[in-house]
Amino acid sequence: MTLADPRLMDFVDEFDSPWSVTMATIWPNLIVQREMNTLGIRQIVPTGPNEFIMKWTMFGFQGDTPEMTAHRPDGDGALHSRLTAPDA
Repeated sequence: MTLADPRLMDFVDEFDSPWSVTMATIWPNLIVQREMNTLGIRQIVPTGPNEFIMKWTMFGFQGDTPEMTAHRPDGDGALHSRLTAPDA
């Protein structure tokens, strides 16, 4: 079995950490996540008793090279953002 697009598994070791995935629940509707080379927050916004909107905000860093910017979500097709959720 092979991936149709192996770039999904590209990983740049950019932090001094043995972990490639870290998630912290700040509040029941707010999660901060670092997965591979993504850094973002997920917000759940209730819109009714049985409905909600899920908002993702992905971040880069001021010192990122153009290559690293393209590697991060929304830099080039949001490839790595699909690690935690399907495309919408």
